[in-house]
Amino acid sequence: MFRAGLREDLRTELFARGIDSLEAACSLVLDLEDSRTHSQTRHFDSRSNSYRTSSGQPQTRPSGSTTNRTPASSAPPRTDLKGRAPERDASKPNSGTKCYRCQGYGHIASQCSSPYKVTIIEEVDKEEEEPETDLVHQVDDEEDSFTEEEPVTLQVVRCALAQPKLSDDWRRTSIFHTFIKIGEKSCKVIIDSGSCINAVSSAMVSKLNLKVTPHPNPYKVSWINSTTIEIKDRSLIPIEFVGYQDKIWCDVLTMDVGQIILGRPWLFDNDVHIYGRTNTCVFEHNGKKIKLMPSQPKPPKTENKPTSAKQSKGLHLLTAKEVETEITQGAPMYALVAREVDEDQKEPIPDAVKPLLENFADVFPEDLPNQLPPLRDIQHAIDLVPGASLPNLPHYRMNPTEHSELKKQVDELLQRGFIKESLSPCAVPALLTPKKDGSWRMCVDSRAINKITVKYRFPIPRLDDMLDMMTGATLFSKIDLKSGYHQIRIRPGDEWKTAFKIKYGLYEWIVMPFGLSNAPSTFTRVMTQVLRPFLGKFVVVYFDDILIYSTSVDQHLKHITQ
Repeated sequence: MFRAGLREDLRTELFARGIDSLEAACSLVLDLEDSRTHSQTRHFDSRSNSYRTSSGQPQTRPSGSTTNRTPASSAPPRTDLKGRAPERDASKPNSGTKCYRCQGYGHIASQCSSPYKVTIIEEVDKEEEEPETDLVHQVDDEEDSFTEEEPVTLQVVRCALAQPKLSDDWRRTSIFHTFIKIGEKSCKVIIDSGSCINAVSSAMVSKLNLKVTPHPNPYKVSWINSTTIEIKDRSLIPIEFVGYQDKIWCDVLTMDVGQIILGRPWLFDNDVHIYGRTNTCVFEHNGKKIKLMPSQPKPPKTENKPTSAKQSKGLHLLTAKEVETEITQGAPMYALVAREVDEDQKEPIPDAVKPLLENFADVFPEDLPNQLPPLRDIQHAIDLVPGASLPNLPHYRMNPTEHSELKKQVDELLQRGFIKESLSPCAVPALLTPKKDGSWRMCVDSRAINKITVKYRFPIPRLDDMLDMMTGATLFSKIDLKSGYHQIRIRPGDEWKTAFKIKYGLYEWIVMPFGLSNAPSTFTRVMTQVLRPFLGKFVVVYFDDILIYSTSVDQHLKHITQ
C-alpha cells in the first residue's frame, strides 16, 4: 500500500533495490528526496517537498530529525486562498480524496478494496504513422524451387467460417515475406515474430552447398501434426537487403514454406519494429533506418489459362521463367526497341513539304535578325510597388573563363540591339548556367526586382481543354518559336527597371528577358492576340509551342499556309 502512493521514479527505485520492509522504504524515500532537494536551489517552489503551515509560511524539517517522518511523495493538504482547508460533505466521508489505485473517489489507496490498479493511457491516433526511413527494401521476384528430398512435415491449418472477401487487403491475411539473392538463386525469406528460432531449409543448404556445422545445443521441434524433428546442424547464412548485410546463424530443418525464417533472435538483435497495418518491418542498421516492404502473394495457378479476349485490362509483366515457357510452347513474341537519335542525324524533310518551306523561308530563319522587333500593341510593362526600395546588388564572383564567356554573350546582345548600356539606379546580377550540350546560357537573377513588382494575372491555357479541341484530328504539325521572348519589346520608359550588372558594366534590356515575374503572362497575351482568329479551329498555343491539327492532308496544308 505504501508503494502505491509514491511517484513512479521512487516506486521504481524501491523495486530495483529489493526493499520489502516499511522502515527501510521510508528511510530510502526520505534520503532520495533530501539528496534531490539539496541539489536544487535553496528557494523552494510549489513543486518542492517543503510543506506549509495553516498560515501559509513554509516550514522545513530540522536537520538530523528522524521522528514522525512522512513520505516525501505524500501530497500536502489542499487549502484555499486564505490557507483554510476546503469544506467537505459530511454525508460523504473523504469525498474529496481520490484513490490512485482504482481512480475512484471517497477513499485513498491504502483503503482501496480493489486488487487491480487502473492506469490511464492517453488516446492515440488509429492510423499510427511509420517513422521516416532512409532505405527501403522491396523485392518482387519469383522463388526458385528448393524441393525437399524428405517428406514435408510442416503443416499449417487455417480455420474460417467463411471465405475472405476479394476486396480485402492482401496484407491483412498474409505473413511478411520477401526475396533475396544468395549466389544465383532467389530465396524466400519469412519474418515471423512467432518463431523462436532462425531457420533455413535443408534443401536450400544442400543445393547451394552451404557450409554446415554441428549445433552447439541440439534440440527437437514439433509441428502441429506431432511430428518431431531433431535439430543437429546450423549454417551461417548471408542475408542482404538494401543497406543491410549480415551473416546470421540459422538452424537447418526440413520445411517448404520458404527457404529462410527470421524469428525472434533476429528481431531481438536488430530491435525490429513490425507494423501490422502496412505489414512492414523497420529497424536501424549502421545509423540508417531500413524499411522492408512485403511481397504480395501470387494468385493460385489455374490449369485453364484465359484466352486473350478474356484477359483483364492493364499492364501485364512476365517473369523470365514465364517468357521462357511461352517461347518453348511456340507463342509469338514482339520486341520494341528504342534508340537515341542525335540532333545532327535528323530525318530528311519529305518532298511534299519542301516547296512549302521554300515559299515561306522568311518565316523559318536560322536565327533572329540583328535588329529590334517592332513595337506591337502589347509590350511588357513593369510597375513597381509604390514606396519600395530599389535593389542594387553586386555582380557574382566568377573565374576568368566564366567572365570571358559572359562578356562574349553580352557583346552579342549589344550587337543585335537587344540590350544597351545603362545608368539605372537599380541593378541585379547576371550569371551563367550550363546547358545539356555543355555550352553556357546567360541568366539574370531578377528575384530582387520581382519582389517589388506588381503581379498581373492572365489565364494560362489548360492542357485538358486543348486536348478536347483536337478531338478527331489525325494530322499534327508543331512549330516552336525561335527566342519568342526576345520578339516582344519592353514598354518605353521601363527599360531601366531591367538593368543587370556584370564585371564590365551595367546594362538594361530593350526586349523582354527571361526571369521576370510577368513575362509568361505577357507572352501568352501576345500569342493569343496574334492567333486569335485560328484558336479553337485548327491551332492550339501553349506559350511558345504552336500546334496545328487537321483531319486530312489537303486541309492540313491549307491550315499551315494560313
